[in-house]
Amino acid sequence: MIVEQDAVPLGTPPFCRSAYSSYQEHEDMNASQHEHRPQRDRDYRFAIGLLTGTFVGAGLAFWFAPRLAALHERVTDSATDLGKRASDRYEQISARIDKVASDVAQKAQDARDAAADVVAQGAHEVERYAKAAKTR
Repeated sequence: MIVEQDAVPLGTPPFCRSAYSSYQEHEDMNASQHEHRPQRDRDYRFAIGLLTGTFVGAGLAFWFAPRLAALHERVTDSATDLGKRASDRYEQISARIDKVASDVAQKAQDARDAAADVVAQGAHEVERYAKAAKTR
């Protein structure tokens, strides 16, 4: 906490007070030098920095533009190729799944038909035994 402008902050050890006073004087001199600097100098520095940044940015844009166009084309081609390969692979897998599903359905139908034949044959055997037992 500072009590006055030139006062040393409370709690400053006695051996540091002279160093603090020298530091404070140095800060005061720097502040007064900055106050007397014309506004015009600051404006020129800003304008020069702005123009320098503009030219450097434009130069980098011209330098990277052909590379960015080529990179864009390569990325677009790669994405198109990847999409085409994914679509082809999807069609192949879909065709395999359709074939396997139809094979499984056919085998299930064959098994059902075989079971029905066995049941029908058993029913005929039972009917034949029943007729034979009736006629005896």
